[in-house]
Amino acid sequence: MDKPFAITLDPGSSLANHTGSWRTSRPVYVDRLPPCNAGCPAGENIQEWLFHAEGGDYEAAWQALIANNPMPAVMGRVCYHP
Repeated sequence: MDKPFAITLDPGSSLANHTGSWRTSRPVYVDRLPPCNAGCPAGENIQEWLFHAEGGDYEAAWQALIANNPMPAVMGRVCYHP
């Protein structure tokens, strides 16, 4: 019996097609910095001050922002941020 044009595989076990159970595979977690922290040319901890700002603690966010950069407004305008 001829197969339709788009189907070239015989029906059978999914193990032959490598589409069966993936329980043998485990995810690999890599501990890395977020791209904004790793790519910041000023070395600011962006994740920290965004955490504070998201929680509504804007004073702590501001203090975290100016801890490494005393002029964040200027940096925000001239930075070529990736």
